[in-house]
Amino acid sequence: AVLGTIQHEKARKSLESLKKLSAPVAQVLRDGKSQEIPAAKVVPGDIVLLDAGSLVAADGRLLECYNLQVNESSLTGESLPVEKRAGVEDVAGIPLGDQYNMVFAGSLVTGGRGVFVVTATGMDTEMGRIALLLKNTEERKTPLQVSLDQFGRKLSIIILVICAVLFAVSVLWRHENAMNAFLFAV
Repeated sequence: AVLGTIQHEKARKSLESLKKLSAPVAQVLRDGKSQEIPAAKVVPGDIVLLDAGSLVAADGRLLECYNLQVNESSLTGESLPVEKRAGVEDVAGIPLGDQYNMVFAGSLVTGGRGVFVVTATGMDTEMGRIALLLKNTEERKTPLQVSLDQFGRKLSIIILVICAVLFAVSVLWRHENAMNAFLFAV
């Protein structure tokens, strides 16, 4: 028990340190100064700086970019990085993969640098919308699962009938007491 407790504590501390290392952060311009803050504290209107290797903390419109390439595969399924450019373009009705002036939460900057203004955070981001859709989607059973469920029901009924027959045979013809007949049937 002592060894188990010690191992459990070591594992817990290791997990906590890994969570701290993997917690996404954002380089934000606030009060004219660049500061690193947890991604969860980024709010709409913040100006965020992007460098190669950084994770985009929120959805936003690019203000400046220098050879900025972003991997948006988690949103679009596109395996290659997308070249981004700054500018104001109407993105209404345009697919995510074609919105070259926008960056999206959960994307990885693979090259270049950029500056963007945050337009959406949390569940208002494109990634948040996908999470909401997944949460609200009903899980449908596959045809195999339906067939297995039907087979299981039929098998259960057959087993119960066999148990009842064995119980009746043991009590009526073999004249055993009910408890022994029940145990035999089970």
